[in-house]
Amino acid sequence: MRQLSTYISSLGVVIFLAATFLFWEPSFKHPPKIDESNRGAFFDITKYKEIVIAVGEHGRILYSCDEGKSWISAISPTNLSLTSIFLLNDNLGWITGYDGIILKTENGGLTWTSVKNPSTTEQPLFAIWFKNENVGLAVGADSMVYRTNDGGAHWQSQKLNMQAHLYSISETADGTVWISGENQALYFSKDLGKTWKKLKPPFLTSFFGSITLSDQLLTFGLRGRVCTWKTSGLVESKTESDESLSAGTHLEDGRIVLAGQRGKILVGQKDGKLFHSLKTPIKEDIASLIETSNSLIIVGNSGIYRILKSELGL
Repeated sequence: MRQLSTYISSLGVVIFLAATFLFWEPSFKHPPKIDESNRGAFFDITKYKEIVIAVGEHGRILYSCDEGKSWISAISPTNLSLTSIFLLNDNLGWITGYDGIILKTENGGLTWTSVKNPSTTEQPLFAIWFKNENVGLAVGADSMVYRTNDGGAHWQSQKLNMQAHLYSISETADGTVWISGENQALYFSKDLGKTWKKLKPPFLTSFFGSITLSDQLLTFGLRGRVCTWKTSGLVESKTESDESLSAGTHLEDGRIVLAGQRGKILVGQKDGKLFHSLKTPIKEDIASLIETSNSLIIVGNSGIYRILKSELGL
């Protein structure tokens, strides 16, 4: 009887240790905190050299020149929610938002002015991209694509032959421009957006974002599906997560980081393969992220987080 009691006691210790191991998460020496000035929903973040800019609800534009350690509020001419940002160089950048608004900076993001609204129906815009200071594209709701030849002063509109919201614009190394979105929306252009060709994915899905792999495109989206594409069609498709993925960035060493629902963060090789999940203290949906010299800066519904790469194992 005494031996049985000792065995049960020992078994309880083993179960406790096993449970501790299974559900253990690393303790972060510097858990991310949101400064009160950075609190609120942010939808996109980008950088150009030392400049980091985040955009979000109520027309908020936050600017940092020290890799996100401190922030100042840039001058914004709107209180509409801002959805995406693109910086072309040290001076020029553009922002999209609701009601078809587009903002432009000519001083590296410190001040912004409204340019001509390309949408006659005031539909929201979700992504913007520029090839140079003149030629650019914006995409958004209801399969609409807008193109400018003069830096945003005037826009030509085109409706694609399907019904979908369009969420991303990317350019691969061969000069092909890609746009993707919900309801299997995937198009490419060889003439900087004058004409588009549609690829038909062999499965039902939605693409919430994309990044480039040299002359291939990597898309990510609904239920963690990650795909690589050429203009000839699908190269590879895998489900890398149970959570939907909505954000992606390249690390300086070429690896890829994807992120999405419930704080999910994946890191993969530079060829877009062999992803594995990182443990993070963030449990909310991630809208966008970038890498700085020693951190990842992440934006979501609560604000802006900065996590040291060393604590993520990167």
